[in-house]
Amino acid sequence: MRHLLRVVVAVMLMAVTGTAWAQTTLSAQEVDTIRARASAGDAASQLSLGRMYFDGRGVPLNTSQGVMWIGKAADQGHPHAQYLLGVLYGQGSGVTKDERKALSWFSKAATQGNVSAQVLLGGIYANGTHGVTRNPTTAYVWWSAAAVSATAANDVELAALVTKQRDTLATKMTAAQVTEAEKLAKQWQALFDTHKRK
Repeated sequence: MRHLLRVVVAVMLMAVTGTAWAQTTLSAQEVDTIRARASAGDAASQLSLGRMYFDGRGVPLNTSQGVMWIGKAADQGHPHAQYLLGVLYGQGSGVTKDERKALSWFSKAATQGNVSAQVLLGGIYANGTHGVTRNPTTAYVWWSAAAVSATAANDVELAALVTKQRDTLATKMTAAQVTEAEKLAKQWQALFDTHKRK
């Protein structure tokens, strides 16, 4: 199960950082526009500028600046920035490695529907990493949420993979744990759907 989770994480990280992103060149005017929008508080531009600093794309390579701008977007509630900041803390990339902070950022992103964070949280709770006690019920809930999010994003392959992970985990749980997990997953989904409509 851990190997499969590592493969999923690697694929998601490639999608997050993407080779196409790194290969795209930006004009000085585009960089200035992104920088101005980021400085004005636009979270999407802050995330873009942070990634640019991490990749040295259009700006000098500067991981400290990258973390700062990604952090600004994450602090504003940008779910992808929250997920990416969690990855940075989890890997110790540009920051001191801190699994607790990584877990916190993953949780913030996941509760906003970030499928990558939901998948990772499922794995974290299934395996008891990042300073948490192994909790198959919580893992089941996050993998259920990830399957719904992936389906909504038309990512059928990821939805199938996460559903398989969840169902494999369920075979190692008691009937009472599965019943509780299914109930919690439905409650979480209803709460998330209500939040999305606002």
